[in-house]
Amino acid sequence: MAAIQDKIILGLLMFRDRSAYDVKKAIENSTAFFYKASMGSIHPALKKLLANKWVTVSDLVDNGRLKKIYAITPAGKDAYISWLEQGLEAPDVRDETLVRLFFFGHLDEESRREHIKIHIALLDKKISRLSAMQEQMKEAGIPPAMREHALFQLATLDHGVQYYRFTRNWYQDFFDKNFGEGSA
Repeated sequence: MAAIQDKIILGLLMFRDRSAYDVKKAIENSTAFFYKASMGSIHPALKKLLANKWVTVSDLVDNGRLKKIYAITPAGKDAYISWLEQGLEAPDVRDETLVRLFFFGHLDEESRREHIKIHIALLDKKISRLSAMQEQMKEAGIPPAMREHALFQLATLDHGVQYYRFTRNWYQDFFDKNFGEGSA
C-alpha cells in the first residue's frame, strides 16, 4: 500500500461499508486534523483499491438516488492489518510553516510580526475545534462495542489538541521574545 489515504479508507471500511461521500464525511470527522482528503482524491483511491481487490462496490438505491457502496474484502482486511502490524515509526517533520519561518529574515519586521500573530490565531481556532470535538465525544458516550476503538481514536484527538497547544505556545513565546514590548 503506497498512499496513506488508501490506509485511511480501508480503516474506515473496517467499521462499516460506506459510499465515497460517507468516506469523505468520516475523514472530516475523524482524521482531518492530521490528514485531509477531497472527493477528487477519494474516487481515484477507491478505484485503486477496487483494482487491488481490497474493496468491492455494490449499488444501493436510497431515496430514489443510486449510491455506490464500498466494502472491504478479506484481502483488503489482510493488507490493512499487515500495515497496522508494522507498528509506529518516528516520522520526519515536514512542516511548510517552519520552512517559511526559517526564511522570515527576508521579510520586513512588520510582515514578520503580522504573519506570526495570524498564525497564532489560526492555531487557536484549531485548538478550539479539536477541543469541541473532544467534548462532543465525551458527551455522546461510547457504546461498549466501540470502546476499544475509541481509546485510540480519542488518543489521536488528544494528541492533536496537545500538538497544537504546544505549537501555539511555542510561536507565542517566540513572538514575545523577539517582537514583544521587551524585545530588542
